[in-house]
Amino acid sequence: MQNFENADKWINWIEEAINKKHIKYHEYEHFSDIQEIGSGAFGLKGLFMRDTV
Repeated sequence: MQNFENADKWINWIEEAINKKHIKYHEYEHFSDIQEIGSGAFGLKGLFMRDTV
């Protein structure tokens, strides 16, 4: 139960940050030319996505 309560706390924190414009949010469908920029022993390091808006 603790994990769900903790997850809700972080989800609320992220949603509030988006609403206050501290985090810029873009829908996935607005991106194109998605490319992997690195990987290694721990998996994917990041993605490059170009905003088409």
